[in-house]
Amino acid sequence: MAMDNTLGAAIAVTRFGLGARPGEIAAASGDPRGFLMAQIRASGADLADPGGPGSAQRFGEFADYRAARKAARRDGDPKSDPVKMVGQLLRGDTGADFLARVRLGATTEAGFRERWALFWANHFTVSASKIATATLVGPFEAEAIRPHVFGPFADLLIASSSHPAMLLYLDQARSFGPDSPAAAF
Repeated sequence: MAMDNTLGAAIAVTRFGLGARPGEIAAASGDPRGFLMAQIRASGADLADPGGPGSAQRFGEFADYRAARKAARRDGDPKSDPVKMVGQLLRGDTGADFLARVRLGATTEAGFRERWALFWANHFTVSASKIATATLVGPFEAEAIRPHVFGPFADLLIASSSHPAMLLYLDQARSFGPDSPAAAF
């Protein structure tokens, strides 16, 4: 039995998207499957903050924070103003990343594309429990996940598993194999 297009549209925007926005079921009712397919694009998912700092900049900021913290400890004041300020900046960047992602989800007209990006971001997740990783969560999603969500799986896998956020999360930045230069010591 053929499915009514209105029901198909409701399923398309709720089950495969982020929920029905005003007028979205009507827009999808002509061709629910085509409505979803039109959201797939080679360039991947939309970026939550297209002008946000990348992982290299964030990693540099975190290195500065660690250096300031180390110097403050050496000088006997681990809670000095520069350390506090840099720590607040890093936490602020992380909060801004999250807020940008929420705004994108609330305002996007491509709910299926966003849901697909969120699925893969959750699948290849990095935890924000370590401050070094927390500062890279936004850039990780923007650099490794979103550009590759509709491409070959191998590209997504390589991008996510070789990104600095994943390497830090899995402690692979300090890991070495038997043939690595670090193993020779």
